[in-house]
Amino acid sequence: MATNEELSDELPMKTYNNVDCNEQLMYVKVADNRFAGYRRELLVNPLNELEIDFYVCTECKGVMRNACQVGEEQNLVCEGCVKKGVPSQSMVKSRKKISELQAICPIAIRDCKWNGILAEVQTHLIVCEKVVVKCKNGCDVIFPRSELDFHLKHSCVKREMECEHCNKPIVYEKLVEQHYDECLEYQVPCPKNCNVDLKRKLIGSHLDKECPNMEVECPYKMFGCERELLRRELEEHKITNQIQHLESMSLFVVREMEQLKQTNIQLVS
Repeated sequence: MATNEELSDELPMKTYNNVDCNEQLMYVKVADNRFAGYRRELLVNPLNELEIDFYVCTECKGVMRNACQVGEEQNLVCEGCVKKGVPSQSMVKSRKKISELQAICPIAIRDCKWNGILAEVQTHLIVCEKVVVKCKNGCDVIFPRSELDFHLKHSCVKREMECEHCNKPIVYEKLVEQHYDECLEYQVPCPKNCNVDLKRKLIGSHLDKECPNMEVECPYKMFGCERELLRRELEEHKITNQIQHLESMSLFVVREMEQLKQTNIQLVS
């Protein structure tokens, strides 16, 4: 007969840490990373010596999960503790009695006040607000289920949200790390440092037509002025060099007329 003292070497619940259904908290861990019987800490009322004989697995020392009878000695064990090749017989009545034992939430250590019957523990864990879960978006953050909604809406780096500038749905971490560097509606400073902020899609037009710090050619280049200057300097340049530009235009016209005259002579001859 196993006694409470013989079973006292089980690891305490708080040493287990599973982020899904907390099986480490609910079941006794056995060889090959398997889980067998229910942990005895789940029971509201400690088992007496007679109940230990009928409810505790002789292999894993946990409360039997899916009780079976095995061997010539008819030992009672969990279904998961039945050794390969050993015939076993299901203990239907024992299973029913065990499933109706009063139990608490495996996460009681985190202040969950739920209690019910052993058969309902797994169902409760699916909705328990104290169960530690992983973010469903795959950001690898873990937290109590009660914080899941806030995390998904406000702090998950992989949450989807609309860019406030172009309204496209973007994953938040890409929004910060990449999208703002590409978004055509995002406000950016003029690359020529003219102290103007405007949408990225308008930068090209701004540089071509407006930016005072953009380098431009003199509009009289075709008449011989090779000066390149900033757009803000252009008007002063045109005024200062008005006479030179007019002289260049006159010379250009004379040369063009002479060229046209020579062309006509060649055509006639």
